[in-house]
Amino acid sequence: MIWPASLKLEYRDGNDRPRYYSRHQGPLMVQKPFWDHSSRTLHHYLLHPPGGVVGGDQLTIDVAMESRDRILVTSPSAQKVYRSDGRVAKAKTVIHHSSDGVLLWLPLETILFGDARFYNDVEIHLGPSSELMFWDILIFGRPSIGEAFDQGELVNHLKVYREGRLILNDRLAIGPESSLLKSRLGLGGKTCYGQLLAVGPSIDERFRTSTEAELDIEPWTYYEGIFQTRSIEVCPYRVRDNFASILGFHAGEENSGFEAPRIWSY
Repeated sequence: MIWPASLKLEYRDGNDRPRYYSRHQGPLMVQKPFWDHSSRTLHHYLLHPPGGVVGGDQLTIDVAMESRDRILVTSPSAQKVYRSDGRVAKAKTVIHHSSDGVLLWLPLETILFGDARFYNDVEIHLGPSSELMFWDILIFGRPSIGEAFDQGELVNHLKVYREGRLILNDRLAIGPESSLLKSRLGLGGKTCYGQLLAVGPSIDERFRTSTEAELDIEPWTYYEGIFQTRSIEVCPYRVRDNFASILGFHAGEENSGFEAPRIWSY
């Protein structure tokens, strides 16, 4: 059974905390948010009751960030992409961030079953003073049961625009029996891959240099105001912990604090 689903989210300024509006179609929605007084952050959880997608499914998320507050969007569990019967499962996320607020887009992992076919497309449109923390974490196969991602297909495409100008175009494509999974130039036999972006006026040379000196992180790049790092591990928790440490350091620089949501407890 194919379940197309869409979700639209809007965040605007309120009196003492941000206001949100959501509209959904199909089995894709958000839980009622809660306001974290200590960090002054609105937490919002993406919910997909089926727990996974199959070939032919299409998920669409459209976000409008107009609030000057801090918004953290995550998920309570990993997303699964099940084995395909030949059809492709597709996901499209478009984020329009026009304010000078901070959006933390930090969903949990996507688990790609051995024969899954998945096209994931993300577009991020930023204003001149927008702050964004974004990560994307993938698990190839199910190593706990010895299932490799050797017959699957993934196209993971991320584009970032600032004031209408393309400043990042990142594409990862892996097909059946791809050498990237085992090559030393790719994942080197590890099954978990993630990338983290930090974008905004406060992401400067001082932040980049301090992060490299104080944190044990994977290679990074800094270009057009975007701090980008990747992590390749055998365990997804390590990828998440690596990235959370970087986010915590950056939040400390802003004196606003960053604490992992309680829903991430494991």
